[in-house]
Amino acid sequence: MKKTWTWAVVAVAVIVVVLLLAYGPRAGKGPADGGGEGQPSGGKVKVAATIYPLADIVANVGGEKVDVVTIMPAGASPHTFEVTPDTVRAAQGARALFKIGCGLDDWAEKITAAMGGDVRVVEVSQEIDLRKFEDGSVDPHYWLSLKNGQVIAVTVARTLSSIDASNGEYYMHNMTDYVKRLEAADAEIAAMLAPVKGKSFVTFHEAWFYFAQEYGLNIAAAFEPFPGRQPTPAWLAEFEDAIRKNNVKWIFSEPQFSDAAVSQVAKDLNVKLGVLDPEGGVSEYEGQKGYIPMMKHNAETIRKALEEQTGGI
Repeated sequence: MKKTWTWAVVAVAVIVVVLLLAYGPRAGKGPADGGGEGQPSGGKVKVAATIYPLADIVANVGGEKVDVVTIMPAGASPHTFEVTPDTVRAAQGARALFKIGCGLDDWAEKITAAMGGDVRVVEVSQEIDLRKFEDGSVDPHYWLSLKNGQVIAVTVARTLSSIDASNGEYYMHNMTDYVKRLEAADAEIAAMLAPVKGKSFVTFHEAWFYFAQEYGLNIAAAFEPFPGRQPTPAWLAEFEDAIRKNNVKWIFSEPQFSDAAVSQVAKDLNVKLGVLDPEGGVSEYEGQKGYIPMMKHNAETIRKALEEQTGGI
């Protein structure tokens, strides 16, 4: 996705906001369909997001006008997360629920069904070029591309402007500034990884293809065929063979899953075990939390490993 295309999307979003500001309040719409009525004067708009990176994007676009509830707690995985009554209570009163979709967080439907009332469910994969796995299913980890993060920010700004039209210009201004920050971070990561372009690494599960594609890297193998599903002997044999063929010296686990099994494989193959965090929200990166610091930290982790793997650059 090219930078010029992203700004074309931004331009369209600006037009949408202008129309909402001009006509939205006159249409007499209620809270569920975008008129902005029912919101306490001077109060924040409550919204929810299923996972931390998405919640952080929403918070940056919404700013001080929005109260964002992150549904999935830090340290959990959307692949294995289970909805509880506390989850539903935390989301009560939300005007919108932002989700990744593509099978990753379909448990959000249980939340909205239990909430009742009017809540807008927004799948932020709109206008994103989604890749598919070999079995034809969609890879849902598209937020691990900062260019896709820019498109998500536009979708969030459009949604917030629709349900709170009186603050549409505010959301659009925040989105524009945030997209610039995402572009700068993307350029920084591209420069960081340029010396190791074309190199291979292996991951715990198949979450990092969007990231690898963005920066010209190759994922040689993934330890688990699906998160939470232990590899079969045949799968494990292929995994180990890929490590040997690609001269891989690091295996990356994830903080959301136990690394006991993959740690043993690393030991058997005499390779090192590192950590990549696709969900964030647990650790601070250089004293900061957030989607951008998370992405920079993962890029730096990969860079160091691949430089070591190739004997330094």
